[in-house]
Amino acid sequence: MPYKNIEDRRAAQRRHYRENKEYYIKKAAKWKKENPEADKEHSKTANMNELIVMNKADLLNSIEQIVNAKTEHLETLINSQLNGKNEVVEYLTRKETAKMLKVSLVTLYDWYKKELLIPHYIGKKVLYKYQDIINFVENI
Repeated sequence: MPYKNIEDRRAAQRRHYRENKEYYIKKAAKWKKENPEADKEHSKTANMNELIVMNKADLLNSIEQIVNAKTEHLETLINSQLNGKNEVVEYLTRKETAKMLKVSLVTLYDWYKKELLIPHYIGKKVLYKYQDIINFVENI
């Protein structure tokens, strides 16, 4: 059916969706049931403008990782101050680490798989301790 303008077409689409809403909800639920990994992967790779759907356990796990990493960092800072040292743990991102070592991100990943250079995670962010990088270079 030809529409006179875009507003008429959109109104027809909204009407169609309202009339068939239950069908689309069932179809989405069936897809989620058949493809649980694909749905999880979509949630993990969503950009900042998208709504991220996580179950309660994943959310609590992410929060716990962030809190643990921050707590560890603060404990290091406090201990260094109490010991009279001004030793601050500096973290580098994957890109910064790769640039510093003059290697690709794939090489960093290979080193991680071989347990040669282990990253630290703050939430989903992958970071490398500066001192770990220095120790790695000295041991090569």
